[in-house]
Amino acid sequence: MSDIIRLLKADGSIDELEAQSVSAFEHLDGETDAATLHATAIATDPLVIEFNGVADGRGFSLANMVLENLDYQGRLYAAGYVNPDQLSLAFQTGFHGVLVSAERWEDYGSDSWLTALSPLVKLSYAGTQSPALQSIWQMRHKL
Repeated sequence: MSDIIRLLKADGSIDELEAQSVSAFEHLDGETDAATLHATAIATDPLVIEFNGVADGRGFSLANMVLENLDYQGRLYAAGYVNPDQLSLAFQTGFHGVLVSAERWEDYGSDSWLTALSPLVKLSYAGTQSPALQSIWQMRHKL
């Protein structure tokens, strides 16, 4: 049986994917210099930005550049060394989801991941019916 990768999404849902299928996604090293990227080079969907270390925030900056400067319209996922306490920043940056390996899931425990995901959905990303009180998610995606 292959390893399971959990995809934690901004809407609070979690999908389970086979590691083999995730390896087929286009991956971009989080240390990539955004100035060297061209829109045609990142036209794949989904695009995964790999974080190489827990203290390395360059993946967040790279995601912002890809979304804003290169007008990437596909799904953007964070992977690698992303911790539960970084979920909020990942979604605020514009990632549609965070891919969590079975090993990282176990390292922090399911309670840590679920606790980190739950308040995000309730406070920042849950949709509202009021046009005057839109969530961050609704404003970012112009819903």
